[in-house]
Amino acid sequence: MVVAILGILAVVAIPRYIGYVHKAKTSEAVGFLSEIKARQESYRADFGEYCNVSEGKWSTSDYYPSGTPKTVPRPWSTTSAMGLRWAQLGASPPGAQVLFSYLTNAGTPGTTPQGGLGYSGTDFWFVSRAIADLDGDGKLVMFESYSHGQGLYIDNEAGWE
Repeated sequence: MVVAILGILAVVAIPRYIGYVHKAKTSEAVGFLSEIKARQESYRADFGEYCNVSEGKWSTSDYYPSGTPKTVPRPWSTTSAMGLRWAQLGASPPGAQVLFSYLTNAGTPGTTPQGGLGYSGTDFWFVSRAIADLDGDGKLVMFESYSHGQGLYIDNEAGWE
């Protein structure tokens, strides 16, 4: 009887625990994407356009910090070439180590972001993304924010590069 009760408790508790762990890990991406959005708007107010930190690149190898996203934090350096471009935007994560990898691309009127994203192309734009493998299963989760929207888009690896 005791074993059955412990089994039932484990079936209920383990998924909830995993959910709490994932939520804690994703708070980094949500917070930093919010900072990137604020910094991009400030950059546009100063320079008339958004900062194209990732230079129009979209593949997972072009995220910073580079390399395959891991389940362990990696250093964020402001002295590397990519780190200097992030410093130009004025955005850096709250800690010296990050779990997610990030990119932010920007464009001018007449251009559209990768996939279009429902954007008309009549104004300056930026897209910021964060990717990570939260549980070591080899599948990435992506968080995305846009200049022309207030929300945050979340997706798993299905359907994107």
